[in-house]
Amino acid sequence: MKENSSGIREVDLRDFIREIFSHWRMMVLCMLAVSLAGGIYAGFLQKMVYENTTIVYVLNRTPDGVLYADMDVSENLAKDYKEIITSRPVLSRVLERMELDMTYEQLYKKVDVTRPDSTRILYITARADTPLEAKDLSDTIAEVFEDYIDPIDYEGAVNIMDNDYLETRPVSMSVKKAAALGGAAGGLVSFVFFVLRFFMLPVREEEREQGEE
Repeated sequence: MKENSSGIREVDLRDFIREIFSHWRMMVLCMLAVSLAGGIYAGFLQKMVYENTTIVYVLNRTPDGVLYADMDVSENLAKDYKEIITSRPVLSRVLERMELDMTYEQLYKKVDVTRPDSTRILYITARADTPLEAKDLSDTIAEVFEDYIDPIDYEGAVNIMDNDYLETRPVSMSVKKAAALGGAAGGLVSFVFFVLRFFMLPVREEEREQGEE
């Protein structure tokens, strides 16, 4: 790094590349270390989380139980039902039925309800420590919601679709992904460190020389 006649420091690109590549061993070592740390965390320290989704189809009935096709009304019902599913009355009944040792707030964080636009379909997704627990939780929420909504609207207002599939893959970060992200982060941090070092070192040396004078 040189200073021109105007007092502006100029950077020689070749010197910069040479300086960065001179520390390639340290950067690789940093990448491997952080990658290993990420893999160990994901494989041994991270808590596995599994998800299961139960599908609920919203119907629309008249007081005498006859179906009628009014998409707008059904969509509005689906929007209302989406909020009711995660309401305290419904989830509190789920806690009682499954005898879960947690609060309403804790259960609320384990449940997501989504509705694709222009549909009468609700996806109830629950998270738990095992695949079977996740399935039991999402299915129970759907069943409790059906029991809860029948007296309010009309019997058969919602239909729980059969779902025998059990998802066994965790949604938490895999060991490979954690190791890859760790390696990338380690490489980036070490690269930035040596870049800053390249630009700051001459400044410090100049300040030290001025101090000695």
